[in-house]
Amino acid sequence: MTPASLILARNGSGTASAAAVALWASIVGREANPDAEPPVTAIAARVAARYAGAALDLIGQHVATATDVPDAVLREAVVRLGMFLRNTESTMGRASLKVGESVELVAMSEYHGAALRRSGVMGLLLPWTKKRAGAI
Repeated sequence: MTPASLILARNGSGTASAAAVALWASIVGREANPDAEPPVTAIAARVAARYAGAALDLIGQHVATATDVPDAVLREAVVRLGMFLRNTESTMGRASLKVGESVELVAMSEYHGAALRRSGVMGLLLPWTKKRAGAI
């Protein structure tokens, strides 16, 4: 599945495939709907939708939205990055946090936002990224 088709499912587009909708529901969960045909049971959320959406956008930029990534790998990448963003939101961009007589936040270098690398998603998606050589 491509990140673009999962983005369509995230946005609630009518053109999203059933597989993309099911994959998105397995990531962020969905409410039970006994009136649906067939009845839909509740799926617990693995990641909050706002973090999963941000993770999906970053992943789409990293591998290109038209790249076909296996469903299991794409789901794991969105979950890992979404949970990384959730758990580091308050301290993102900080090298240290000291609490005592005073609170001190020391900013990291300009490369502090390497969420893809720090969450392990960059290595997970490596086979589906385009390899580029720089100037030789």
